Amino acid sequence: MQVTVKQTGEEAWKLWVDPYSPIWKLKVEIKKKFGLNGQQRLSFQEPGRERQLLSSQRTLAYYGIFSKVTVWVLETSPPEIQVFVKNSSGQSKPYAIHPDNSIYDLKKEIEEAGGPNVADQILKFQGWKLWNHRSLSDLQIEDCDTITLIRRGCS
Repeated sequence: MQVTVKQTGEEAWKLWVDPYSPIWKLKVEIKKKFGLNGQQRLSFQEPGRERQLLSSQRTLAYYGIFSKVTVWVLETSPPEIQVFVKNSSGQSKPYAIHPDNSIYDLKKEIEEAGGPNVADQILKFQGWKLWNHRSLSDLQIEDCDTITLIRRGCS
C-alpha cells in the first residue's frame, strides 16, 4: 500500500509498504531513504478524530489502515518532547521541542512551519491561555500533549 510521509516544513514523500509489516520496519525505510538520524515518532489522523501515535511494535493493519494514508514523522533528539498543535479545523501537527523552551519558542516554530505570525497566535492547554515567557515544563506540558492554536481575532 502507498504511504505518504510528511514532516513539518518538508515536502511529502511516498513509500510502498506492507500493512502487515511492523511499524519499526517503516521507520527503517524512512531513515534509510530520507537520512533521518534522530528518533522517529510516527502518527496519523483520521478526519474528525484525534491524532494517534503509531507504536513501533504494531502494524498499520492493527490500526485498521489498509489503503492510502498520510503519516506524520517527527524526528526528535533526547531530551526533546513531542507536542501536537491543533488548529481551528481540528487538524494537528507534531512539533519537537525541549521542555525548557518557552511558549514563545514554540510559537516561532509554528510560524516557521507555515503557521500564523507569532503575534497572531493564542495557544491554550487544558482550557488555559499560555503566556509567552513560561516554559513547557513550568506549565506541566509533557510528551504527546495537545495544545490548541487560535488565531488572534478568530476565537
